[in-house]
Amino acid sequence: QGSEASKMPPAAKDKLLESHPRVVRSQLPNGFKIVYLENEYPNDRFSAFLDVAVGSIDEEDDQQGLAHYLEHLVFLGTEKWKTAEEMKDLMGTLGMSFGGDTNASTDHRSTIYTMDAPAGKDKVKLVVEILYEMMFKALLLDANIDTERGPILSEKQMRNTIGYRRSIKMLGMMHAANRIPLRLPIGLEEQIKSFSSKDLRRFYDKWYFAGNMTLYVAGVFSPDALSKAVAATFGKAPVRPPAAVPTREPIVHTYARPDGDRVRTFLHDLQPQFTCSLEQISAREAMTTEAHFLRDVETYLTVMSFDDRIEAIRSSSSDPPFTHISLDVINDPMYDCKSLGLTVSSRPADWRKAVRLAVTEVMKLREFGINKDELRLIKSMYLKNVEDDAEQNDTFPSEEWLDDVMGCDSMNHTFQDKRQELAMVKRCLKLVTLETVNKCCKELTDAVANILTDESSAGILLSGPID
Repeated sequence: QGSEASKMPPAAKDKLLESHPRVVRSQLPNGFKIVYLENEYPNDRFSAFLDVAVGSIDEEDDQQGLAHYLEHLVFLGTEKWKTAEEMKDLMGTLGMSFGGDTNASTDHRSTIYTMDAPAGKDKVKLVVEILYEMMFKALLLDANIDTERGPILSEKQMRNTIGYRRSIKMLGMMHAANRIPLRLPIGLEEQIKSFSSKDLRRFYDKWYFAGNMTLYVAGVFSPDALSKAVAATFGKAPVRPPAAVPTREPIVHTYARPDGDRVRTFLHDLQPQFTCSLEQISAREAMTTEAHFLRDVETYLTVMSFDDRIEAIRSSSSDPPFTHISLDVINDPMYDCKSLGLTVSSRPADWRKAVRLAVTEVMKLREFGINKDELRLIKSMYLKNVEDDAEQNDTFPSEEWLDDVMGCDSMNHTFQDKRQELAMVKRCLKLVTLETVNKCCKELTDAVANILTDESSAGILLSGPID
């Protein structure tokens, strides 16, 4: 763990972080998982998110777009509620707007269905029953498939922005060793135009099974009552024998230098500004121990110090040569890796000045680190931010808590409440010294500086108008 090894007591290095005290986890005999978070805000509503572990990465060559298409279709009729109109009327009686309080999304790894409804024992049971019908009793009629084809193709067209195309270019460069760039969630137009009920049914039957689902619920009711309501519905779903469980193709990273030129370009007249993105990927890290948390704090302080210096430059100039400069370290569950990135944006005419300024600041941080006054300031700023979050612990909306716990679960992080995070941050800030944070500064900036020369999975994308 590097910098924290000499500071953290040996017994604490591997000490596991404490989990959120109001989270109850359970599992039905058929493998269906339940995560309940007691939360009183807002006290007149509850939120339910259902995560199906399937996304575009799981599609075959002739199925590109099926996971997303299916996400649309399950709202359009089930065995109990035959039509989209019946589904809308039902949700209206629950005080829910169709498309507002109900939603869904599909990415490379997951399909997530969300519902936000007024509180009440009977309403919880009904929401659970609706989700069960959608997951196991969807009709998937050809007529509905044809009706939804137009909206899905329109959605594909709306996504096809310059920014989206630029992101796809970066994915292709950084993930050439796996299927991520080849399995975009929206799919391929020619395949979307030809999908039939048979295609959707085959995908639905393969991936929509109890052991592949997790229901996250936040609100105020008895965990036992919730478990009984879920067991009465999802408990009816059959057990999938191990031999019949589909194998998910893993996302493989070689962490090797991309083939071809490491510097790529994406030029288009519709791009209003120049952007330079330097990115390096490495193995993703779970945060489950106090040592992991300390390392995360040191990384956060390093990024804060860089951001603070960039903001000072911006504030001191009436016409800075950049519009955006950032240093980012992200654990990404969707692509199953950790990314380190330096991004520089500017007016096209100022791109040389902007890149030179960003590189100069990285090199200064690499060579000299930060000083005591900077460390004192960023520690204070960081602590204030975490204290503000902790003050809102009891008024944090249920849907935001569910976003947090799902994000932690997807990265194998320990999920904590805001007060637990504050306690850990206070403890870690006492251990962080100028020496340890500057060691972290050196490690991160070394990685950025070596992007052009080392053999790691790193690359640079330059984008802007053609001239």
